[in-house]
Formats: sequence, structure tokens, C-alpha cells
Amino acid sequence: MKGDTVRDVIFLLVVLSISGVLTYGCQKLDVERERAPMDEDGFWALIDEIHEETQFDYKRKERLLQKRLRELDPQDLEALCRHWDVADDRIHQGLWAAAYAIHGGCGDDGFMDFCSTLIMCGRKIYMEALDDPDSLVTAAKAADGDLRFENFRYSVSSIADERLGGEPARLAEVDPHPAASKWADWEEEDLPKLLPRIWAEFGE
Repeated sequence: MKGDTVRDVIFLLVVLSISGVLTYGCQKLDVERERAPMDEDGFWALIDEIHEETQFDYKRKERLLQKRLRELDPQDLEALCRHWDVADDRIHQGLWAAAYAIHGGCGDDGFMDFCSTLIMCGRKIYMEALDDPDSLVTAAKAADGDLRFENFRYSVSSIADERLGGEPARLAEVDPHPAASKWADWEEEDLPKLLPRIWAEFGE
């Protein structure tokens, strides 16, 4: 009788142990499934890592960006596209003025390339430029006066098409940066006063 009792106890312990492992495994899978997609900090961490490794070597930066995009799981890739669009939408007219002064002019296509290049410069340069477009003089000098590269945004779009079947829809509305209103109506003749450091380095 004692032997039967011991076997029953051992059997019960084994069953409970297996049940616990299965429960833990299921819980772990549920947590992984419910993991939040890439947040804004995660987005900028990825961009910063790419910029720190490549600086202003745009071709190398493009290749590393494409590699990192292909390593993301689909929900993180979709989140990255949305964070990119928000960062792009927050770029205001003051940055267009800066792009114009740095490059001796800047049309619509050139400004699109400038915006994607600015994002790929990393969070610090991007945020400082939103607050003070004239701060871009340092990055522009490091980039030999060229802050326009067309393939960064194209890389995001093409890999989203390839892996997601298309890019996620842009958010309908993004809060403008507080400095945006200051730059609503700049004219070329205003640039030496508005962007003294950039104009001293790159202005005509």
C-alpha cells in the first residue's frame, strides 16, 4: 500500500511539473505574440546605430539600412515605417530654408531627399535641427556640403513593398514642431539673418 501511495505521489508531481512547463511555455508564447511593436525610442536607436557606424558615407549607410530593415520582424518594420513618416512630417519650413542655403537652392524633390538624409543623421542632429535649423552647419560641413541622398526613403518604401505588400497608411495628422510657425514665410533675402552660421559657410 505504501508503495502505491509513493508511486501516486511521484506521478502527481510529474504531472504537475509537466503542466507547469507547458503553462510557462504557453505564457511565454502569448507574451511574445503580444509584444509591443517598435516604439519611437527603438526607431531612433536603430537609426543612431546606423549613423554611428557609417557617418556620412551614404552608400554604406544605405546598405546597412537595407540590412537592418530586412532583419526586422513584420510588425517592427511596419512600426518603423510609421515612425519614419512622423519624423518626416515634423520637418518644417525652417529646414527647407536650411537645405536651400546649404545647397544653393532646393526644389521639391531635393527637399524630399534632404528630409530622408536628415532623419538618417540620427536623433540628436535631427532634434537639434528642428529646434534650430542653423545648427545643421556642423553636419553639412561633415558631409562636404551635401545633405541630400535619394535612396534612403526609397529603401524603406521598397522593402516595405517587398515584405509587407506595401507601406502602412500615414497618420492623418501629426502635431507640428513648436518652431514651425516662425518659418512659415521665409524669403531668400532673409537667409543671411535667419541662418547666419549656414550662410557664412555656404551662402553666396
